[in-house]
This record gives sequence, C-alpha cells and structure tokens, in this order.
Amino acid sequence: MDIHHLTFDDNTFDLVTAFQTHFHWDDLTLALKEIRRVLKPNATFLLACETSKLNYFLPEFKQSKQFEMKMKVLGFTMRTHQKNRQWTLYMFQKEHLTQKNK
Repeated sequence: MDIHHLTFDDNTFDLVTAFQTHFHWDDLTLALKEIRRVLKPNATFLLACETSKLNYFLPEFKQSKQFEMKMKVLGFTMRTHQKNRQWTLYMFQKEHLTQKNK
C-alpha cells in the first residue's frame, strides 16, 4: 500500500512501525501525516533504521532534536530515542490536536 495514501480509516491502529523504510518515502511529511491519521489517540509510532542509512538519506535529522521538533509540528511527542553504533530507534506518541492545529 502507498504510505502517502493509506486506505485505512482514521484512528484505526494502536501501533504503527516503520523499519528501514522511511528514507525511501517520496514525501516524508505526507507519509507521517498519514501515519498520524490512522493511529488512535495516544497510540504509538515506532521508527527504526540503521544509523548509517539515517545519516545518509536524512542528514537533516542526524540530530534527534531536529527530528523531534519536526514530529512535534506534525502532532507527535517523542517518548524515547535510542541509538547505538549501528541502529537508531524513535518512539513517538500521537498527540491530540485541536481543530485549529489539524
């Protein structure tokens, strides 16, 4: 299924995961909005990949603070960020947005 145009209803899932895929999405912002749309309130989004691929494909998010700020604007709160020499993992929670912020 195309991540940019998911056919699931709003508020369907408790958990969405993305492993080694997000750097291949044509429009990262649109894809993240779609993921947020299909997540239930307060649901979890896990995103993980090899650190070297993250650094290569999305260098603007090398620093977790930059990625956290982008995700905050899209309606996610970072719950954890774990990184070792080979892997990076982010766990986000869907925030409740007011109608004005949607």
